[in-house]
Amino acid sequence: MNNSNAIALIHSGRAVSYATLHARGREVMASYGDAQVVVGETNRLDMVSLVHGAWAAKRALFALDPTLPRPLREALLAPVATTTAATDVRLIVATTGSTGTPKAVMLSEANISAAVAASNVRIPLHPGDIWLNPLPLSHIGGLSILYRAAAAGATVLLAERFEADHVWAEINAHPVSHISVVPAMLAQLLDAAGDRPPPPALRVVLTGGAALSPALAGRALAAGWPLAPTYGMSETGSQLATLMTIDDTWRPGQVGRPLDSFEVALVGDGRLAVRGPAVMCGYLNADLRPGDGLDENGWFKTGDVARVEADGTLSILGRADDVLISGGVTLHPTAIEAALSNCPGVEGVAVTATQDPTWGDVVVALYVGTIAPAQVLAWARENLAGSYRPRQAVQVDELPLNRLGKSDRRALKKLIEGHKPAP
Repeated sequence: MNNSNAIALIHSGRAVSYATLHARGREVMASYGDAQVVVGETNRLDMVSLVHGAWAAKRALFALDPTLPRPLREALLAPVATTTAATDVRLIVATTGSTGTPKAVMLSEANISAAVAASNVRIPLHPGDIWLNPLPLSHIGGLSILYRAAAAGATVLLAERFEADHVWAEINAHPVSHISVVPAMLAQLLDAAGDRPPPPALRVVLTGGAALSPALAGRALAAGWPLAPTYGMSETGSQLATLMTIDDTWRPGQVGRPLDSFEVALVGDGRLAVRGPAVMCGYLNADLRPGDGLDENGWFKTGDVARVEADGTLSILGRADDVLISGGVTLHPTAIEAALSNCPGVEGVAVTATQDPTWGDVVVALYVGTIAPAQVLAWARENLAGSYRPRQAVQVDELPLNRLGKSDRRALKKLIEGHKPAP
């Protein structure tokens, strides 16, 4: 990693050079001795130091989410001892576990280097650029920014946590060129900004981690924010595809062409498969269920259903595990959510289903907004095709999201239990 006197990090008003960070990383690493380097995100400056120190020492760093319930943390940690200093693994990071038990993804030095190189080609990053990072450092999205910036000699402006007013103030206080956000963060940032445009220094608002609704994209574009929808996962070292510019012709799910060195294919039920040098070594807690990991030809089968357009760009339709089947029609919740986000008075929406003996899945929309459930259903009857219309709308104070702003599908199902259909 970079070991120059260039500014590596700005944190809590303090600028830290790469040389200082490198030295701090050696000190922090020394405290681990021969023990496995397992760390939960407590002090963000120490976490960044560990990332640099572990890389320099050619040690595996396990970035463990401290918010995970204890039984899940223990299950993830159980096989850590099998990764020895002799392996090429440099980072172990858990998936979000939004649909089940988190998986511990192993990324090698070659994986991370390939992911960084591909990202820095698609999203140009130069010495002197500043990437504002409000994402958790226990997940690949936040960690990957550290590796990209080090390779480019750029600076990371590290927010202690995401607070929209503070982040908006930081964007105006520093010549921030890049920022990474999930859609929920973007909405709060626009609120904090009063839908004003960002400073001209901001070139890229990398938006991923969850589906971007057309309503939110339209709002950001109208305010002059340079959105770049992106798609990726822990297993690909973060980014897999990014669309660098969008306009009013953009459609939900469009994420651009795959980054250089990635191959993609659609398999079986339309799931996206990917291969390339950035794709993980495998799972530390392997064989969680049939099909996990890589096949004999190096292909990783994702959990996402996708479409490859004629020009080679990707559109992500949704999670295969989230698919609903109503009256024999296959429905993707994200498509319904994107449509319902256009309903006046709906500020946020998530879709789940109840079971019917005749129809199978019956679409239910949970929403945050100012209009009554009957009005949501009336709008849906006017604007959506039959199968896509929710049969029930439930107004809630807030939608259940995980730490990265993705809809918590299991929590949605629990939330709908006990609600009676609107008359």
